[in-house]
Amino acid sequence: MFKPHTVLGLGLWLIAIKFLSIGSSWQLRLYMLTGLVLVCVYLFHLVRETILKPAIREAQHADTFTENGSKTPHQESESPESRV
Repeated sequence: MFKPHTVLGLGLWLIAIKFLSIGSSWQLRLYMLTGLVLVCVYLFHLVRETILKPAIREAQHADTFTENGSKTPHQESESPESRV
């Protein structure tokens, strides 16, 4: 959902298009452009919310394996050097 000031700005933009001395063909083009921008913003938001956020959550909660060469305390007690 848009923030309230974005909705207000969009409403003022549409009112300004109507009351500025713009020809009717240009008014129609600006209305169509405004609608196209709204559709693109909605699709961007939809993709981000339904595809990217769940994928990021799955990646953050996935089991990971890191091989860094350090030994755990259990491995250190079983090392060959400790038996000598």
